[in-house]
Amino acid sequence: MNDIYVFGRGKYWNYKSDSIKSTYRVIGYIDNKKNEALDADGIPVYFPHEVAGNKEIRIAVMAGSKFFIEMVQQLLELGVEEQRIILGANMEPFFDTGENLINQQGGYFTIHNGKVYIFTGKEEYVINNEEEYQYYLRKLAETTPFYSAVKSMPLDPISRKYGVEFGKPIDRYYIEKFLENNREYICGDVIEIEDTTYTRRYGHSLKSCAALHVEDTDDCIKGNLDTGEGIDVGMADCLICTQTLQYIYHPENAAKNIWKMLKPGGTALITMPFLCQYFEGAHSWNDYWRVTPQGLKRVLAEAFGEENVMAGSSGNIKTVIGFLYGLCCEDIDKGDFDYNDKEYPVTVWAICHRR
Repeated sequence: MNDIYVFGRGKYWNYKSDSIKSTYRVIGYIDNKKNEALDADGIPVYFPHEVAGNKEIRIAVMAGSKFFIEMVQQLLELGVEEQRIILGANMEPFFDTGENLINQQGGYFTIHNGKVYIFTGKEEYVINNEEEYQYYLRKLAETTPFYSAVKSMPLDPISRKYGVEFGKPIDRYYIEKFLENNREYICGDVIEIEDTTYTRRYGHSLKSCAALHVEDTDDCIKGNLDTGEGIDVGMADCLICTQTLQYIYHPENAAKNIWKMLKPGGTALITMPFLCQYFEGAHSWNDYWRVTPQGLKRVLAEAFGEENVMAGSSGNIKTVIGFLYGLCCEDIDKGDFDYNDKEYPVTVWAICHRR
């Protein structure tokens, strides 16, 4: 196993350190802001000029696009030979979209004639700074079908009604899957917001089922989760509250009233929209909030206790885009719904237990 110096000790290095350590023995770190002789593992730390003259040991530049070009140029100016420099950008796991894109096109980074280049097999691009790097990444991205498709997307959606004209709205897939996965709690005395559709579909061992509505309508209990009007203690073993809390101006009040209406041992199943269309003035009530799973859990935990709330999300970039454009479930391959990307949720959900 050959010895190596590592130039860069940040997130980039931490992300790729296992890959380097499986091939090389790290005998020192290089740091322009060196403030200690040894790191936490007892490995020496050097300024760049202190190791530049050691021609026997190679140097791995471990930094992202914002810094690695400058770091390479610094080493070259100190007299480090090009062949001594290893570019972490060529090593798996690839750190970011740029590295992945270059690799997918069979490309790699190289150094010659004192410059850093992207070589793709067909073309070679010199990159003197981050701006040039970003420019050539855009040129590479433009050759991919996805990039072209996004750039050519229309400015208006196909539907402004969640795609309901064509079939089942995409968010309903996630809402219904959430309820199906938690149907064990939908039993006993169940209350559902607005109507009892999901109670009857997913409920079992029901003693009663009722709908709760903020307005005085037939066959519904009139109740206001914000003000507490019409909310009695211990009304239900289970509350199904889908796509509702975004309309409540004081969600902390809703959390307290949901806790109040549940019997001891009862459960609330809650969903909210996240990356979706916003309706301004389309209802007699107002659309106020979009919250992350962490935000939803924190609000609900004030009433239920943190240990009694579990929160999460469902969706991915493809279903988000489809939902925003007004496609429906029938337009999306079923397998695409199975991929969950926490950074691109269509819906967020929470399960709350009253102890």
